[in-house]
Amino acid sequence: MVRVVFAEDQSMTRAAYRLLLLDLGVDVLGLSEDGNQAVSEIEKKKPDVAVLDVQMPRATGIDAVRTLRARKNPTPVILLTTFDDAKLYADALRAGMDGWILKGEDPDDLKDAIAMVADGKTRLVPPSDDDEVMTLPPLAEDLTPRETDVIRLAARGMSNKSIGDALGTTEGTVRNQMSSIIQKLHATSRWDAVRIAALRRIL
Repeated sequence: MVRVVFAEDQSMTRAAYRLLLLDLGVDVLGLSEDGNQAVSEIEKKKPDVAVLDVQMPRATGIDAVRTLRARKNPTPVILLTTFDDAKLYADALRAGMDGWILKGEDPDDLKDAIAMVADGKTRLVPPSDDDEVMTLPPLAEDLTPRETDVIRLAARGMSNKSIGDALGTTEGTVRNQMSSIIQKLHATSRWDAVRIAALRRIL
């Protein structure tokens, strides 16, 4: 059974999601009402996955992801949102989220997303209002399997050194692979490459 920490600022919604998650066969280790509480709960209870609302007072779900990644905490994080917003999505990608799901999606989609990120995968479906997906230029060249691994780990906020350690290679090799990825995706930077990879469903 996957163990999660869940964060949502509205008490009734928080209680409803707790029951939903339990009904989906997910073990809810803790509930939080803002991003700061969520970080404390995650660090204390060490869940398999954190499911955090994007819009919360004091500290948002995106703030929580930034804090976790800055502290080198690798706990996979799914951000739950009402707003299918491209800017929020880009900010969350840059912070290092592992999943993005709308509150209106089917409960089974949430269950599948939790299972995916618990298994080390990502669930990054770009917002429907991001029209850029329709105008992306063709890839200069397909990413290799190793480059795909690199960009997926980069999407989780990992540094080149951490990616190298995870893949059993050197930081310099990862840096070269990232340069190749940026070129192939017609990106302008590392995080632009992550954003484009998500748009292309590579992540």
